[in-house]
Amino acid sequence: ELHELRSNKGFCALAEGSGERSNVMQLLTGISGNLAPERKHVGRRTKNSSSLIICDPYFFSWSGPNKGFSREREYTNYIIGLIPREVRRLEVYHLPGPNSRIFGRFKKEIGSRNIQVSYYQTTEIHDRVIIDANDNGTLLGTSFGGLGNKLAFVLDIPIEDVKAFKIELARI
Repeated sequence: ELHELRSNKGFCALAEGSGERSNVMQLLTGISGNLAPERKHVGRRTKNSSSLIICDPYFFSWSGPNKGFSREREYTNYIIGLIPREVRRLEVYHLPGPNSRIFGRFKKEIGSRNIQVSYYQTTEIHDRVIIDANDNGTLLGTSFGGLGNKLAFVLDIPIEDVKAFKIELARI
């Protein structure tokens, strides 16, 4: 029940273990005061990796103020900050027709970091996924722009599924 989730600081009762990737899931709730830990949890999925694949149809979109982001610039700063300095290769899969302000600023900032970036416009991907250089896959139950806005889970993806997903990405 929701009141039990609140008393458990937003962590799912099914989560087990204490290692960074051993938690099965974490609930992103948007409960007042919980946004910073939620963002930190997602940010850990991008850290210490030389390459990243980000799949989010709405990565370069912002639909207006919500509980997670009150301004477009705040959201844009967040997605730029998700890409750590050590990343040398980045692939982003998103819907055609991105928001030109968000896309332009992201492209400029990330381009200044000497990162090899590939952008793929596609309508074939629904889920929001992060894959690091070690093929650790993470599924977000919401778009990056929706973090903290509605109830959603963050799930580790089994390696077999990550490999199958990457085969489909290569096809796209």
